[in-house]
Formats: sequence, structure tokens, C-alpha cells
Amino acid sequence: MAILDNSPMIISAKVQHKAAWALKTIAAGNLDQTQAVVDAGGVPALVELLASPHLDVCEQVVYALGNIICAGTNFRDYCIKEGCIEPMLKLIKSDTIDVHLLFSIALILPNLFSNPALPCEIVYALLPALAEQILTHDPIILTDTAKLISFLTAGKEDEFQQVNYNHV
Repeated sequence: MAILDNSPMIISAKVQHKAAWALKTIAAGNLDQTQAVVDAGGVPALVELLASPHLDVCEQVVYALGNIICAGTNFRDYCIKEGCIEPMLKLIKSDTIDVHLLFSIALILPNLFSNPALPCEIVYALLPALAEQILTHDPIILTDTAKLISFLTAGKEDEFQQVNYNHV
């Protein structure tokens, strides 16, 4: 996946954007198409590209990863293993994030944390980012964030305490 290399000296942001868009579109297909993106090394390349300074590239990458994550638990777990959570949390906390990218991330977070439940340490790492999302004024982002908080804390005393501790 050299075309997704995050080095601006090698591939322009415009080409990275188009490549991420293409992977997003392929991953939105059937399971075989999603698997083809994974088998071709798309996930590590996409995760690396989350560090792009170009927010439009990051948005396409988030949608591509979201399509892969939504394809099933094995795909979700693979994306997490490849390190997708930390760069997304950094994007949420970024001073330069725009509402479109924040919206894109808010859409896939519930899929990252749906059944089966993830280990507590992964959930706890997300909570400060949720506190950031609560500060937005976008009703869709607020709704998705509230749903995720509700899901994370339903019947789970430890997670509920962590939500309170993180001022979410």
C-alpha cells in the first residue's frame, strides 16, 4: 500500500485522499471485498495515514476503517490490533479537527465498542476523548456520543465510575 505512505515527499495529499476514498468504497462492499482490502495490507496503511496533517485525507481514512470495522468482530479486532484507536483519539483531541471529521469518528466509535465488549483498558482510554466530544454543539455528534456512553456504562459499575472520574 505504498500509495498511502504518509510521507508528503512521496505521495501528494490529493493522491492519498483518492486512494483512501477507493479503499473506503471497496471496504463498503461485500465481505470478500472487505477481506481483500485487509489482505492487501490496507489496515496498517490506513492507520498510519490517520497521522496525516490533511483532515480531508483523515476523514476518508476514518470512513474506510469504519467500513472495515463494521464488517464484523474479526475485522474490528484486527483494526484495534493494528492500532486504530490511539490515532483516532489524537484526532478527537486535536485543536485543528473539524466537525466533519469529528462526525466521522463519532459514527464508528459505537461499532468499535459493541458486542462483544472490549477489555476495560481500551474502554478507559476512550473516555477522555468522549469528554472532548461532549463539548461540541453538533446534535448528531452529541447523540452518537451519548449512545456510546450509555452503552459503555449500562450495568457496569466500574465503567460508570470511570465515566464520572473522567468528567464525561
